[in-house]
Amino acid sequence: MPGGKDVTHWVTERFTLTYVPEWRATSLQWEQMLNSNPSETASAAGVPLALLQERAVTAEMLNSALRAKLIGRVDEEFEQRELGDSSIAALARLLEGRQYETALQMAQRFHEAQPQATHFAMAYAFCLIPINAARARSSLENFQPSEGSIGATIREINLASCALIDRNLDKAAEHVASIVTESDSAAWLWDPVSLVLGEPALRTLGGGGGVEAAGDEEHAESVVVVVAEAAGDAAGEFDEAVHGLGAAVG
Repeated sequence: MPGGKDVTHWVTERFTLTYVPEWRATSLQWEQMLNSNPSETASAAGVPLALLQERAVTAEMLNSALRAKLIGRVDEEFEQRELGDSSIAALARLLEGRQYETALQMAQRFHEAQPQATHFAMAYAFCLIPINAARARSSLENFQPSEGSIGATIREINLASCALIDRNLDKAAEHVASIVTESDSAAWLWDPVSLVLGEPALRTLGGGGGVEAAGDEEHAESVVVVVAEAAGDAAGEFDEAVHGLGAAVG
């Protein structure tokens, strides 16, 4: 993101940590800047102001949290913690709000910070799909998950999404047909029809509900990477949607 690592942490914590005192000191400082000059801070951070205004943090809340940081014992381990599931949950929130460019920038920073983390690599590829399907496809083709695994399912459905953007229904159907994993959990994916129409939108499969309804960060991760534990149901509904698109695209 334009504002750097501290901004990435700040945005992540705004979306995923309920209690302001849990934020990093740098996040509290960015929040103070936002309260003082909303437009300028949003521009400097590279995050839409409307998105930041979805959560209000009062000066009293900030001052209390800062006092705790300065006077109380600072939990160094917490301050230096690695990016984790909360980061994926933040991406999910951005995608829900159709902030695709911002989500992509954040996903790229997560991926660069931990290049060996498969879930960040897959999240980055997923965020790329509606913006640059060719790059997303290239990233996905570099993954070599074991056959029949959840990773393989995620890869194939994401590749099918790329094919739909190119209006290549045969290729999309080919990717879906190769999926063999089965599960009955809930998941999200890029809606097939929306991809063909050029208006990408997320779609819920199975259990329904957004990140808030999911209730935990582990499920939020499955939301972002599309199918994590819902391969069977997702593949079935995706396959049905793909075959129903013939008339729509001629």
